[in-house]
Amino acid sequence: MALALAWATWMPAQAWALALNETSPHRINLFNEIEILEDRSGLMTLEQVSAPEQKALFKRPVASGGELNLGFSSSTFWIKLPLWRSADSVDYWLLVVANSLIDEIDLFMPGQPPIFSGAARPITQRPVFNRHFLFPLKVPTTEQTVFIRVRSSGALAIPLTLWRPIPFGQSNIISTLLQGLYQGGLLTILTYNFLVYLTLRDRRYLLYSAYSLSLCAAMIAANGYGRLFLWPGWAGFDRISLNMFFSLAGASAVAFSSAFLNLQTRLPRLHRSLKFMVGAQLVFALLFLVAGSLAWSVTPIIRGHLILSVVMVGLVISASVHLLRRGFTDIRFFLLSWGVLGVGVLVAVAHAFGLLPSNLLTANAIQIASAAEMMLLALALADQIREEREHSIRQQRLAIEQLRQAESRLEATVQERTKELQTALNQETQLREQQVRFAAMISHEFRNPLAIIDGQLTLLTKEHERGIDRLDKRASIIEGAVRRLTAMFDRWLESTRLNRSPKDLDRRLLDLVPWLHRQMQTNAFRLSAHKPVLDVHHPQLLVWADEYLLEIALGNLLDNAAKYSSPGSEIRIETRARDGWVGIAVIDQGQGIAEHHRDSVFKEYLRVAPEGPVRGLGLGLSIAKDIVDAHNGRLELISRIGQGSDFCCWLPAAAPSDETIPR
Repeated sequence: MALALAWATWMPAQAWALALNETSPHRINLFNEIEILEDRSGLMTLEQVSAPEQKALFKRPVASGGELNLGFSSSTFWIKLPLWRSADSVDYWLLVVANSLIDEIDLFMPGQPPIFSGAARPITQRPVFNRHFLFPLKVPTTEQTVFIRVRSSGALAIPLTLWRPIPFGQSNIISTLLQGLYQGGLLTILTYNFLVYLTLRDRRYLLYSAYSLSLCAAMIAANGYGRLFLWPGWAGFDRISLNMFFSLAGASAVAFSSAFLNLQTRLPRLHRSLKFMVGAQLVFALLFLVAGSLAWSVTPIIRGHLILSVVMVGLVISASVHLLRRGFTDIRFFLLSWGVLGVGVLVAVAHAFGLLPSNLLTANAIQIASAAEMMLLALALADQIREEREHSIRQQRLAIEQLRQAESRLEATVQERTKELQTALNQETQLREQQVRFAAMISHEFRNPLAIIDGQLTLLTKEHERGIDRLDKRASIIEGAVRRLTAMFDRWLESTRLNRSPKDLDRRLLDLVPWLHRQMQTNAFRLSAHKPVLDVHHPQLLVWADEYLLEIALGNLLDNAAKYSSPGSEIRIETRARDGWVGIAVIDQGQGIAEHHRDSVFKEYLRVAPEGPVRGLGLGLSIAKDIVDAHNGRLELISRIGQGSDFCCWLPAAAPSDETIPR
């Protein structure tokens, strides 16, 4: 934008300098003390703009509106401020640029290092930690010229003031307090309406809460607090945060308005228009987010969004006026609130395009209008609640009927809960029975090996007294009994461990082919009375597995096959593969398992024939199934009475290129 289009007229520069003395005010508006140069290329340097031949290019703004407002512009602007102080004046002043959204603002003062600041720069480069841009100036008693370079992708308003430090600190405290009151009011409205929504489940209160939240976030971004405290390290997001949150606020405000006015029923055509506006606002929010992530220019997006916002306000006000004329008096506060917001939006848009001067009212039009609008919307909601309460009184009979239905549902719920408790009681009873049965099995199973050990020690003592040396035989028998006791204890502990932490596995990539060959040697003692056969059909079978636990599972399946098969019969271990699964099958020629027992054989402490000749704790198959389940696999059982059983551990197949453990 050329300077002639800004809200000011321009005149050639003249020789002058701002003189500071003891009687100077605490705050000095610099609008009438500066000269401006527009650099459309954005490439000029300090040496170039400070050269004598460039002096004539600087212009002074006149017809002041209070603050410098240049509207949208892709140019870079240089501001020149000559100043000096008298000997009786303080030398330390603060140059304040009260616009936290300027992308780049650099200060050049003779004899001092340049200061590079702005919203697009790291916040650590700010000389003073503040939501605005503050530059400490040490003013000399001789005239010196301060140069300020500014550039921004948004509307460029540059409110320049010079402050004494202490009065600025006092003013800053008051400003922060006012902003806190504003944000606190929005958060109070948000909290109240969200709690009402949780109580009533009324969508209008949720949308109003979303509007309050988005508006609160937008104001935090606009006033610079977001960059200070919420996203200090994300300059790209700060560049688009204000407009993105305003887009979300616009979407939630329009959605709330449509629900509040019940346009879907009353004015379907306008409802569709507002629904389109909601979508458009969300699209703009997404565009701002993408622009911030990809460092796009946001100027055309901001312009389009400002125009859309004016159309949006016009549609909502039009719908409200139409309904008020049709006799819906409960929307009068709503219409007034949107009228106030509409004025604020129009002023803010005109200010952004440089059509209005920049001052306290025009620069903060949205914040002032939104504060009034939120209070009026609260009144509108309260008025509508009153109308709905009167309607609810007329519906008491229906409420009584609904209460009766609720009592019926409660009675049904109580009955259902009673059944659940009875089921839980039955399960507890079964568990106690299992514990009693387990204690009996422990007593029975442990007594036999202990009796063997006791008897062999007695015989060993007597034989020693008679000079008979049968130590090897007695030791071998005792060793077998001890091994049996150890195996029972191990199974019991393995069952307890798996019940506590079934997913805590040390899984590694394992090739089952060489592993099974090793297991045939390791488990030879289990199959000494049978004919073990290993049938491997594949050159390589890879799985992610806890090798120790998988050894336990295979050992339990082999032990089970050996117990329930006749001596001398064949026990086959073979590999299988299908559809991303790898299988390890243990096939015996034993007595088989009846169909009605095939699910229960995997339960803890449960044996199909507890009084039969085969001893055990009833934990082997349960432990094997828990291990396979912990590997995200499944234990498959195929069995026929008199023909033996086929137990197959199916595990997820792994590829040689796999580098991570599947979850």
